[in-house]
Amino acid sequence: MKDRDQILPLLHQRRQATFFTFDLGLYDPKWRHANYCVVCLNVPWAQGAEYIRRFLRHRRFNTKSKRMGKVIRLTVDGVAYWALGERGRVKLAW
Repeated sequence: MKDRDQILPLLHQRRQATFFTFDLGLYDPKWRHANYCVVCLNVPWAQGAEYIRRFLRHRRFNTKSKRMGKVIRLTVDGVAYWALGERGRVKLAW
């Protein structure tokens, strides 16, 4: 929790930051914010970079404006996310 207390204020200071982490504790709709995106990787550590690239090329997330306001979880099967202004969680297959 201490790390989160340090990371979240930094995200508020940055413009349209996309933060990638293996900390699944950040995959919670309460962390949604219009100024940043949190992407939690639930994939093998050694394949993290591969899934980050795959995510950034995905048509729904390939621009900053498409990512902002979302808390996202990447898995080997697909993407799940919560977005500001949307009810419920959205799930997508790769």
